[in-house]
This record gives sequence, structure tokens and C-alpha cells, in this order.
Amino acid sequence: MKPLTRVLVVDDSLDIRETIAETLDLAGFEAVTAESGEQALEYLRANPVDVVICDILMGGMSGLDVLRELRSHQETATVPFVFLTGFAGKDRC
Repeated sequence: MKPLTRVLVVDDSLDIRETIAETLDLAGFEAVTAESGEQALEYLRANPVDVVICDILMGGMSGLDVLRELRSHQETATVPFVFLTGFAGKDRC
């Protein structure tokens, strides 16, 4: 049996995190979550994932900061990374 694809969902909104994780679980993925960039990096230091879905605008460490940190380490440099945002404005990002 093929192992599940592990997806790390990073978002500071509990509702968004849970909705995405539940949707991924129903689609046959193994979803794990982190509520901050710092928590995501801590998880990734100890656990491999197949892809990261990450909010761009979070308090503290942004999604861009998380991506930069992942790309700066050989063991996580090639992990696929998808940005997610609920921001609809045109003046940021």
C-alpha cells in the first residue's frame, strides 16, 4: 500500500487550518497543522513532509519567512511549497 502524502498546513486562523486539513484528509492525504511559522519550522526539523501549504500573512513569522528558512537548509530546500492567503487587497504582498 502506498504511503499517504503528508501535507503541512500552516495558518494562524484555526478555522482555515481545520477546514483545509479536513478537506485534505477526506481526499486521502495525511494533513498535519501548525499555527505559526515558528511552529511549522519546529515540526519540519523533526518530521519530513511532502508539501507545505502556508499562509503568507501571519503574525510573527510570515509565510515568506518560512519559505526562505526552508530553502536555506539542504534537507528542506526542495520541499514543494504552496502559498495561501485570504488577503484580497492590492496594496500589500
